[in-house]
Amino acid sequence: MRVADKTLYDTTKYRLDKLKKDLNKANVKMSSGKNINSLSDDPVGLTQILDLKAGIDKLQQYDRNIQRGKVWLNTEEAALLEVKDLLDEAKHIALNLSDGKTLTNEDKTLATNQIESFLNQAKDLANTKVQGQYVFSGTKTDTMPFTFDSESNPAKSTYSGNSQNFSIKIAQDTNVPIGHNGKDVFSRQTIVVGNTNNKIDFSEDSGTTTLTGTIASGEYTPAQLATEVQNAMNAASGGANYTVTYDSTNERFSIASGLPNLEVYWESGPNANKNIAPLIGFGASGDVNGVTQNGDSGDQWSIFKTLIDLRDNINSDQGAGINRAISRLTSNFNDIMENMSDNVTSTQVRLQTREKIISEMLNSFQDNKQMIEEADTAESILDLKSKELAYQVSLQSSAKVLKISLADYL
Repeated sequence: MRVADKTLYDTTKYRLDKLKKDLNKANVKMSSGKNINSLSDDPVGLTQILDLKAGIDKLQQYDRNIQRGKVWLNTEEAALLEVKDLLDEAKHIALNLSDGKTLTNEDKTLATNQIESFLNQAKDLANTKVQGQYVFSGTKTDTMPFTFDSESNPAKSTYSGNSQNFSIKIAQDTNVPIGHNGKDVFSRQTIVVGNTNNKIDFSEDSGTTTLTGTIASGEYTPAQLATEVQNAMNAASGGANYTVTYDSTNERFSIASGLPNLEVYWESGPNANKNIAPLIGFGASGDVNGVTQNGDSGDQWSIFKTLIDLRDNINSDQGAGINRAISRLTSNFNDIMENMSDNVTSTQVRLQTREKIISEMLNSFQDNKQMIEEADTAESILDLKSKELAYQVSLQSSAKVLKISLADYL
């Protein structure tokens, strides 16, 4: 059976076009070094590569977050270490002044200036910034967390951050706090009462009889402490009914008795060194009397308030107040150490562990992506040579088959 010339031509052209496409594909693969250069090359493989790329992008973002977190935590740690040293130095000064010696005006001026300097340094450290953001403002990282009511002679501090810790994402469903709520770091939401700060001395008859209330040992919120002080005074009273309240808006404790002859001995009572006074805003108020007594407003449990009261007690030569400051400085020092352990060191360890896991996952993802995507050079060369040879042979054989002359028709 005779095969028409056109059929031979069409068949040969189809075969040559296919070989040419295969040759071009092998050439692109060789020049790009990639197995997949278009969707049609390997749809399944391309989908796998896109998934791996998305996974790698996420892991790299988590790693960037971790690097940022490490910088924040290192900065926070450095600031807290300096605050710790300031508290230690302030305690050393207080101890030197509490040994019973009479203070000269020069002594008081020198010590007061030193404590004032520590106070301002502590505020500056509490307002530490990293990469233009405040470390101790919670999530309000563009807001300065701490300010004083006066730059020259501050009596109280104000916290302007919020109560939420600034966090970074280190895994799909895992956030880790790296910037902390300064209220928690530099103050306390609860206070521990023990045998060094559990007394309140008072008189209901203008000083004829001194009564002593003892607050039960424990850890209290401000409202709970107000109740405990009230219970202690009522238990020690000769029959009066005391009401002790805490105003959370103004952060102020108040004592109401209805007794016109009530006197509270914040400084001169037999238990002045163990007085609850500094914890309820009467630390630098001296002895007071009256039907209703209001403590100082503002945060009473902060590092700043401790230093402010110490400065004022030194300046007014209040030995009992200086002695109480020593206990408070010890508590503040322990709080900073606890914050460093709970908020900084443990988080640093966690970030380091996660960083190692992410590094291993990145290597695995990149290896898998490379295995699917990258072409083997030696194999690509052999494939290209094979297709070149096939194309050349096909061209030569087609030329012979399709060779036509006039003699074929004579």
